[in-house]
Amino acid sequence: MMRSRFVFGALSVVLLLGACGTVSPTSAPAPDQQAAADAIPLDPQVIGGTPSAAGARPYQVALLSGGRQFCGGTLISDQWVLTAAHCVVGTSATSISVRAGSLYATSGGQLRNVASGRIHPNYTDVTRGYDVAVLRVSSPFSLTNTVNTAALPTPAFAATAAAVGTVQTISGWGMTVGGNRGSTSSTLREANLPVISNSSCASQLGQSIPNGMICGNKNSQGQTGCHGDSGGPFASSRNGKYFVFGVVSWGQANLCSRATAFARVSEYQSWITANTGVQPQGGTAQVADASN
Repeated sequence: MMRSRFVFGALSVVLLLGACGTVSPTSAPAPDQQAAADAIPLDPQVIGGTPSAAGARPYQVALLSGGRQFCGGTLISDQWVLTAAHCVVGTSATSISVRAGSLYATSGGQLRNVASGRIHPNYTDVTRGYDVAVLRVSSPFSLTNTVNTAALPTPAFAATAAAVGTVQTISGWGMTVGGNRGSTSSTLREANLPVISNSSCASQLGQSIPNGMICGNKNSQGQTGCHGDSGGPFASSRNGKYFVFGVVSWGQANLCSRATAFARVSEYQSWITANTGVQPQGGTAQVADASN
């Protein structure tokens, strides 16, 4: 049975990672404070990203509290949103609203209240994985060309479709310039990042990367993740269907110049399906849409 409040007080401690390693643990902020908290955890998003076109990322949603966008998410059915556990731990599910189908986080599109949700029971902090949560909205979204779902990949499909060397798209309303100079974007932006091995990611971030994470590297245009939109998608189109392979989780604090770590969706697919009823999909991974 879904609970309308996330009561995980003992699990609300997360680690803040900086360029020089780990500093003191800090409690996760409430959603309406998240945008102002540079890193609890890092809240990565698009540095130097390209503005998204209307309908290009129909699965992207914004999570809001008190009218402010604090995290992102992925629409996986007309009534279920996949996001990061650290975005919602310790908060009331019913205080959150979800906006879909708009390039603007705080206007347009379709808006729904959250009715209930669940955080992965093994989540403790972002560096240990399990950084996934699901939210059920109070009434279904109307699926259109600008509001649509991304499929959950089967583990077998993801092993090829999101293998090292493939390119996935990060998107959201986060900071577009690294360091302390940046501000969040007023419109949805995106960047294509190459998937790198967990060992390569660990060498960049100075932290062990468990199997439950997938990493995207800074691309040749200097685009990568930064503060501002945890919980958002790391996704691509395969044979005309969008699949979500990662959930924005954490990265290098302040500088935003290295790899970004995502929760690996295929690792938690069975838990997501058990809690939402949304079934995974697969297919022929070798043929990818040129548009990604």
